[in-house]
Amino acid sequence: MAIIRGMELDYPLKNEFSFSKLWTFYQCPWKFHLKYIQKFKDDGPALVGGKGIHAGQEADNLAKLAGRDMGMREVLEVAAETVKHEGALRGVTVNLDTFVRDHTAQLEKWYTLGWRDKVRPVPGTVEGAFRIELGFKDPLTGELDPPALFQGFVDVVSQEGAVRTVIDYKSGGRPVRQKLAEDNLQFVGYALAGKAPFVQVVSFVRGERQKPTVQRTTPIPTTEERVRKFLRFVEYGIRGVRTALKGGSFPRCSPSAYYCGQGGCAFFALCYPGKIENRFISVEKIIPVGECAEPEWHRKIKEIESVKPEKAEEIKVFVEGAEVRQGLVDTEQKKYTYEISMTDEQATLLQRFFEGEPITEKLVAVPFWAAELLDAAVIRNGKEPK
Repeated sequence: MAIIRGMELDYPLKNEFSFSKLWTFYQCPWKFHLKYIQKFKDDGPALVGGKGIHAGQEADNLAKLAGRDMGMREVLEVAAETVKHEGALRGVTVNLDTFVRDHTAQLEKWYTLGWRDKVRPVPGTVEGAFRIELGFKDPLTGELDPPALFQGFVDVVSQEGAVRTVIDYKSGGRPVRQKLAEDNLQFVGYALAGKAPFVQVVSFVRGERQKPTVQRTTPIPTTEERVRKFLRFVEYGIRGVRTALKGGSFPRCSPSAYYCGQGGCAFFALCYPGKIENRFISVEKIIPVGECAEPEWHRKIKEIESVKPEKAEEIKVFVEGAEVRQGLVDTEQKKYTYEISMTDEQATLLQRFFEGEPITEKLVAVPFWAAELLDAAVIRNGKEPK
């Protein structure tokens, strides 16, 4: 068995990833632990309904490749039968009449507007699997880390002329809007896997907040910038999962997060149970309001924030100031190499904050809340800021 840096290469949870697995970890590491390690199920009516819609579209696209035209009723029957089967298999109750009513309205629009005919499947891409092999290096040492696989399925790749577009079907109570689709890095992975320069999202929207309908985005181009963002998303997520697995720590998301609730997470009751006694934490002492002294760090913050530059024209936009400070940092010595100019009062307060150390030695460590004060003090090569 090959081992790199003490990690077994054939341990799938550390080395095989999908977008949904990484997204779950980003959203809530504890949910990741429950779903992928403890194997808790989070099935529900929405999942079952989505499987029905996907099954109908899959059958229709396979029929197109076989030279057969499925009518709307036939697609609806496949979807409804899938919902019945998946609901029984998973022990999930789904109102089949409501599903059929909603999906009928969705398919009528899908067919009437000609959107269904625009999907021209490429052979081998209907519910097509993909694998992206990834290499990793330790960001500090440059040593090899275990490689990883990013894998999943695309719904279908459509081709018109020489242009390929990944079509991704979504189902839910709200449509995927254009801006959200453009920001969603999941579709970048699909585009890479489908060798397609574009991705288009088709949303089958349930009749909850509006009438049941179907909407689609315009094709979303895959740019180099989006690919770089996608790779960073994957890298940070995989490193996070591996670190959590190694240390055994899977924090819960904030209970005030919009998706953290009985209706948004099947595992909610397992996260912050109120009826179970706390065995590992106890309140030892409370220093109440009115008796608790002001923390020293808070007093220093208020002192520095009370000092304002004497001349309004000296105040610089934060982005420009941050850019200047970045250029001034000496990475070897961890200090600023350019001259810093400020009033005597400002210098006194900052030196007090840094406990008497020279200001230029630790200026890089000044927290964000002092940024405006310091922006006004920076001199570019001995010249006043423009």
